[in-house]
Parts: sequence; structure tokens; C-alpha cells
Amino acid sequence: MSKIYSFIKSGKRKITIIQELVVVTLLFISICLIYKGQPRISYNEGKGWDGIYYYDMVEQIQSGSFPLSGKLPFIKRVGVQLLVGYFSNISGMDIIDSALIINLSAIYIIVILLVFWLRKFIETPWIRLMMIFSFMMAWHVHLRLAFFNPVGTDNWGAVWLLAGLLMLNRLRETYNAISSFKFSEVIGFSLIVGIGVFFRETNSILAIAPFMILNPVTTTSLSGAMQKSEISRQFRRLVDTYFRPASLVLLIPLLVVVLANKLVSGLIQINDLDNYSYFSAASKTFYTKSLPEYLLGIFNAYGPLFVLLPFFRDQYKSFLLQRQELTFLLIISFVLGYVGAGGTERITFMSGFPILFILLAISVKTIFYTSQRWWLYILLFLQTIAYRFYWNVPDYPNETNHVPVPFLTLPGDQFPFLYLYSNYGSFLVNTVIFIEYCFLFILTMYILINKIQIRLPRLRQNQGKA
Repeated sequence: MSKIYSFIKSGKRKITIIQELVVVTLLFISICLIYKGQPRISYNEGKGWDGIYYYDMVEQIQSGSFPLSGKLPFIKRVGVQLLVGYFSNISGMDIIDSALIINLSAIYIIVILLVFWLRKFIETPWIRLMMIFSFMMAWHVHLRLAFFNPVGTDNWGAVWLLAGLLMLNRLRETYNAISSFKFSEVIGFSLIVGIGVFFRETNSILAIAPFMILNPVTTTSLSGAMQKSEISRQFRRLVDTYFRPASLVLLIPLLVVVLANKLVSGLIQINDLDNYSYFSAASKTFYTKSLPEYLLGIFNAYGPLFVLLPFFRDQYKSFLLQRQELTFLLIISFVLGYVGAGGTERITFMSGFPILFILLAISVKTIFYTSQRWWLYILLFLQTIAYRFYWNVPDYPNETNHVPVPFLTLPGDQFPFLYLYSNYGSFLVNTVIFIEYCFLFILTMYILINKIQIRLPRLRQNQGKA
């Protein structure tokens, strides 16, 4: 396995983990101080969209009304509401302010966990810090956006996702060392996933990931030209891999997820006159979401740096093939982003950023050590625009019909808020921004394929001498 990381892990660490934790803590505090002036959303008296359901759940918790009554899918996300309800009771703060503190605390935990996660794969300190800073500064992530719309559940869902990934990595390391799993580590992973289900139902998918540690997909099966005998051999290999006593332990996370969902069901009472169905909602979105809209949502989520990924696939494809549990989860994040009705940007990013950041880091490091480094600097500058470093988000609803000229986003804060999203925005605005990203992709392809260089003129040696 050491060869997998030979590209990423080159050179010695320049800062200790304590120093890195101090740096990200200072960055987190600075961002909070700079963007705390973001005006809170007016819609539903500061509760936002989904927040009206979460707010009602918190009120029930504070009054001791169990089981909690509410609509799907919101009623299943009881974990965050329990934290907000009890924190509000203890602190005396109102529910919305308590939700802000609870969600900012989650973001800080994510940042700390990201330090430990990225250090396992990315050796270069400045790239790690750049990825973490990019996460904190993304306008659609509930650090800056928490000041705008404090009531939500994404942050704590991602906390348990990252914790589960760290434990999943531990399972991988143990399996690589002894070709088996430690029962205690599987139990630890199962508990993390089980707790995560209380905060976000999609964390259940983590329970499947350990099966992928056995790397069921081979290079032969990907070749697309297997003979009948080879297919039979691959099938026998899969049977021998999974149907053996040592693999039975992998069923424990699935059983814990089933138990966790039973416990959640015991805490809630579904009161849904609309007869909500996950499958129906996903199917409707699948048939109505266009490919350009979906791709624009991904570009909005990850910014201009995302255009680098296709050009450096040779540097990370062996990583994805040998870490199939991460490949599986990354694919699932893109699928959820496509069928999820709550916004491609939010769902794709919050379910896949820990893994995609590794691929972005590999791409960034590769281009940094080429003569096209200058283009990386331009992409980083464009990232600050797309992630809205310079502007707050506008209120919702607002009275303005003004629409500024789009440039990877809508600059300023005087336009309809929903125009920021691929799902809900203006067709014209979305089309312009999508074309801009397509042009950026084509320009990146031209620069990298033709190895375009920019040489700054040098001053004459005798110029400027006294």
C-alpha cells in the first residue's frame, strides 16, 4: 500500500499536528469574526425552509413531548434537535441562536477531523491547509451560511461521516496488515455509524463501505473484454472473498444501522399528509433534473479547481482502485447529488468532500510542479470569486429584481437569493455560468495539453543601479 501514496507523500512534514490545529483554529475564528455580520434570513422569522420543521421538533423536545411528531424526511434527524433543545434549555438562549452555536461547533469539529483525515493522505502542509480553508470559505457550507440560516442538520451529519471515514481507514490499515478485521475496530466503526444515523439518515450508507475494503473490482473486470471463463473465475473469487467466516464480522455495521433506525422510529411519530417517499422523491428528481443543471451544481459546489480533475486522473486512478471503499462512497455522493431534491450543491458536497479533497490535492500538487503553475494561481483566484469570498448572500425573500452580470457566481448581494443554486436559479443566469465553466474547462485543457507557459520579463541586471 505504500506505493499508493508515493505520489502524495513526498518530503517531510514541515509542521506538527498541534501547529496545524492551531492554524485551522485561528482560521475558523477569523472567518466567524469576519462573516458574523451576515444578515439572518427573513423567511419564516429566521427559520428558513427546512428549519420550520426542525424548530417545531426542538419545541417538542423542550416541552418533553415524546414521541416527536413531524414530517418526513425531517423528523428522522432527531440528533441535532436534541442537542439544540437541551443546549437552549441550559444556556437560556433562544432556539435559533442555540442552533447557530450547535452548528458552528459541528463545523469546528469537522475542521479538526479534516486535519487528521487529510494528514493520512496529503503530505504537503500548504495543500492540506488550502483544502480546509476552502471548505470553511465555501458560501454554501454552514459556516458562513450558518449566520444566514442557522437551523439545519448538514453539519452534524458530516461530523459523523468524517468520524466514520477515519474509523473506516483504520479498518483498511488493519486489513492490509493482517488480512483480517479486528472485532473491536468493527464495533467502534458500527457505533459511529449508528450514532450518525440519528443525525442524518444517509449515514446508513457507511455501513456498506467495509465490504469494499476487500476490493471486489479488479483491473481485469474493468477491461470490458472478459471471456466467459474469466467471468466465472471472477465470480468464484467474489464468493470466496465474502462468503467466509472472517467476512461475517462486516455484517455488524448493517445490524447496528437497522437497530439505530428502530430506535429513531421509537422516538418519532410520522405525521405526513403528503405521504412522502424517499424513492418517489428521488425518482421524480432523477427524471426532471437535466445534466447541465447537475453539472453546474457540482461546479458550484467545488468551484473552478474541479476542472483540474479530469486531466490528472492518471495520478489518482490507482488510489481509487486500491481504496474502493472511498471510491464507492464518492460515487454515492454524486448519485445522491443527482437524485437529491434539496440542492445538488449541498448534497454532493457534504456527502463527498473528504474524499474529493484528496483527488483535488493530488491534482493541485501535480500542476504546481509543472510549468503551468501560473494557471493554478489563476484558478485559485477564480475560486475566491466562485466561493463568494468578497460578498455575503442576499436575504430571502427580497424585493430586488436586479441581476448582476454573472461571473462564476452572481457578484454582490442584491439579487434573488435562489439564483445562487442550479436547481432553483434563473435559466438565463444558470446558462451563462454553465457556459463560463465549460469555457474554463476547455481553456484548462488547451493550457495543459499544449503546456502553455507564461514567462515574466526580467529586468536588466544594470537597470536600477545607483
